[in-house]
Amino acid sequence: NKHNMAPSSLLVAAAIAALAAVSAGAAVGDASQKANIVFIFTDDQDVVLNSLSVMPKLTKYIQKQGANFENAFATTPICCPSRASVTSGRYMHNTGVKDNSCGGKEWQSNQELYNMAYFLNQSGYQTYYSGKYLNNYGMPAVGGTAHIPRGWTSWHALVGNSKYYDYDVSEQGKREHFGSDYATDYYTDKLKNDSVAFLSAWDTADPLFMMIGTPCPHVPNIFAPQYSDKYRDVEAPRTENWNKAPATAHGSTAKHWLMQNIGPMDAQHVNNSDVTFQDRWRCLQSVDDLVEEVIQTLESKNVLDNTYVMYSADHGQHLGQFAMGFDKRQLYETDIRVPLLVRGPGVAANQNVSGIAAHVDLAVTILDMAGIERPSMMDGTSWLPLVRGSESNRKSSAAAWRHDFLIEYGGPTPNVAEQRKMYSEAEIDDMEERARSVSATSTAPDSDCGIGFDCRGIGMCGGEHGKCPCDATNNTYKCLRTINATENSIYCVFNDDVRMVEYYDIAKDPWQLNNLHESGDTDKMAALSARLTAFMECYGGDCFNPPAHPKPPPPPPGFNTSYSKTGQLLGCGSCGEASPLTIGSVTGTWFKESVDTLGHGQIQSGEDMSECFNILDAKCSVGQPVHMHTCQQSDKKVHRGNHFHFDASTGTLVSELCAGLCLAPKSGDTTVVLQNCNSQAATGWVRK
Repeated sequence: NKHNMAPSSLLVAAAIAALAAVSAGAAVGDASQKANIVFIFTDDQDVVLNSLSVMPKLTKYIQKQGANFENAFATTPICCPSRASVTSGRYMHNTGVKDNSCGGKEWQSNQELYNMAYFLNQSGYQTYYSGKYLNNYGMPAVGGTAHIPRGWTSWHALVGNSKYYDYDVSEQGKREHFGSDYATDYYTDKLKNDSVAFLSAWDTADPLFMMIGTPCPHVPNIFAPQYSDKYRDVEAPRTENWNKAPATAHGSTAKHWLMQNIGPMDAQHVNNSDVTFQDRWRCLQSVDDLVEEVIQTLESKNVLDNTYVMYSADHGQHLGQFAMGFDKRQLYETDIRVPLLVRGPGVAANQNVSGIAAHVDLAVTILDMAGIERPSMMDGTSWLPLVRGSESNRKSSAAAWRHDFLIEYGGPTPNVAEQRKMYSEAEIDDMEERARSVSATSTAPDSDCGIGFDCRGIGMCGGEHGKCPCDATNNTYKCLRTINATENSIYCVFNDDVRMVEYYDIAKDPWQLNNLHESGDTDKMAALSARLTAFMECYGGDCFNPPAHPKPPPPPPGFNTSYSKTGQLLGCGSCGEASPLTIGSVTGTWFKESVDTLGHGQIQSGEDMSECFNILDAKCSVGQPVHMHTCQQSDKKVHRGNHFHFDASTGTLVSELCAGLCLAPKSGDTTVVLQNCNSQAATGWVRK
């Protein structure tokens, strides 16, 4: 599809204002009657490889009754970080959730507090969650099943990753186990039955937001027995990039290190991939049943006309492309494109929408459906004006819409030693038993990484039909995805030893076989790099069309203090554990001054509320670095290096541990260190 050129930075404010005006003008029905919202969210569902083609009920009840987004994308193609972005409306660099070992205390005490359910509940909505949440949800180290994220009034979340039988659920904070009886325990059907029961009993006087997170079609893709005979003869699509491997380090066939170290699949691994593909389609039949029963229940309650129903997935899936049998995590179209369908009040039927919809937009759009303005910390923009209201209004909104966005991936989950910090021994034993079961039933040869390759340095993923290569520690990247009148491309830079770049003209090369980075157009590569950098630093509303030098983000509630020196802000970036304090920051620049539980001053980050200023190793010497460290809690350990306060009379940030030492920019650097309080470098801080 052809699109208009992206608006210049001079027109951004006008564009957003136009979108807001159109959205306001498109409101339908009685404004006092808030719309209900149902969001069905699947796991690992592709759109490029035609999974929607086997879901006739989804087509009938949602797609034909509303809008289908032709350009819907995950902003990170991996389960947990993607789900964090969906619920918080923030890019990965603003959630701090970078891999599948997510859902920890830092997330819970910061970004999760301002999830979409919190704002909906504040506006009078009942909020219902059922299904997979985050991969580490319910683990003892992160609060167990007693932890219910703020804003959810009815909570029924799966413990851990996708399962279909023998799983645990947090039922309103209490852990309950379910077994292996199809009639009562098959998880996709349980989600359907529980959601329908809730809707049937729901008092429609109160508006409702319902989110259902199905495990399907994530491996092991256990399907309902009545669908066991379907799709036995189908193969994973033999796309142009199917089983193409290995890649090279240079030239048009160049790809990142992982792709250089995978060989073509042998016959057994081709079969493993094909049977996984068949199982995915069988599994999705139960999701299709869920869609039908939810819609029919809404109709029986006479609320369907005032209910938005959305359908999407956390990311896509490859099945044999570039010789990877199955999985996600890659920058390629199979992995980043997702289904996105919506019906609801004022949404015209049978629409195909070409505007880009990114996962960071979902939370903001859901809030817009409820009549709630975008919270300042959310990076997305509501796409509701693209699908709702008159055709002329929709066209006006499309003309003002974005034409590029950011994709990020932070690399693999930590090693087993790190995982043991998150999971109980029983849960580790269960995962290891499942891995042994996979190995015992697979007839794969010694190498699962393709003909002629030995898997050294490569992360493996397992399913019900064997293992395949899927990740590597240097598989970390940022991408700019662009769709406009003259460009349909993806430009990606890897954080690896060689700073690999992959750039594809998707219009001419949809299967990403021809890397154009070394084609000689250095001016274009420089422009794309600059645009990507702007997105990597964006925050809040600026992420719609980031300026070259983003302004600092607005403060989170209660964190409204900033410090600057010679006009440059003090900040801590993502502000996670051990993040350095720097001068000239654009993120992590809001703080809160408080007194800790021991009576000492501390300065707390608004980006990660569990972190405070801290002297590295609590060592009192000139030039010693200052970074972020866990704030003083009720624990017995005294965090001596955290003790700081601001002295307004001298304009200094004073260490209470180190007499006579204060914060100062390091000479010739952007980092912040200890310096004598009476020095010129340490004085002159301005607090606002």
